[in-house]
Amino acid sequence: MSTLTKSEIIHRIKTENLIIDAYAENGEYCVEPASYDLRVGTIILKESNNNKEIRRKDFDPKLTIEMQDMVTIHPGQVVFVVTKEQIKMPLDLCGTVYAKNSFSRNGILLFTTGHVDPGIQCPIVIRLVNLRSTPFALMLGHPIYTIVFQTLNKFKDNVLEGHNDITMKTTIDRTIKSAEEALSNSLYDLSLLNDFVKKEDFAKEFWIMIKFKIYKIIAWTVAILVAIATIISGWPTLEELFRG
Repeated sequence: MSTLTKSEIIHRIKTENLIIDAYAENGEYCVEPASYDLRVGTIILKESNNNKEIRRKDFDPKLTIEMQDMVTIHPGQVVFVVTKEQIKMPLDLCGTVYAKNSFSRNGILLFTTGHVDPGIQCPIVIRLVNLRSTPFALMLGHPIYTIVFQTLNKFKDNVLEGHNDITMKTTIDRTIKSAEEALSNSLYDLSLLNDFVKKEDFAKEFWIMIKFKIYKIIAWTVAILVAIATIISGWPTLEELFRG
């Protein structure tokens, strides 16, 4: 197994359409020395409101990268990202995707399957969590994941097998469904929990619980102090009793 270099990746993009809709500037594909940076194509998130509405933002091919829209990810919020590019993997290659280091440095955690099977054509789906205490601006069209391509070892008379394709539409439909189900759980979308704890009823119940705890603590403290004072005040009598 070996890793494809920049020139090999570009050659496969041109001859095999290895990366569909690959990013290029001035007619040149933007490829790293041994990888390609996948970009944000679609952002799917659940609004933190009473309706818990699913919202979707898509890359606009009519606009430049600098003019693309952005989505604000609030602290604790979880969103799904579908890459702008699709990978069209030949049977003799597989891929591994890695989060860009800049996201972890900025307190953003990214999840994905990590492996791309031979023969498949599909975009990459990413789950993103804002672990910061401040909002984070996620820009459409900007790099989010790096993919590295490896060649497969083929044994004599061995037939290489491939994974079934998954279209962009199917991927986005599945992701929207996942967002409707997974992001409705406060364990997955902590921003919804933030809204919950701000509700007046919850605040009242929480304060009542705290006051009850405080009263119990004060009562126990007073009882202990009274017991200690009783023992101290009666100590001379007990001492004389023991001596007698």
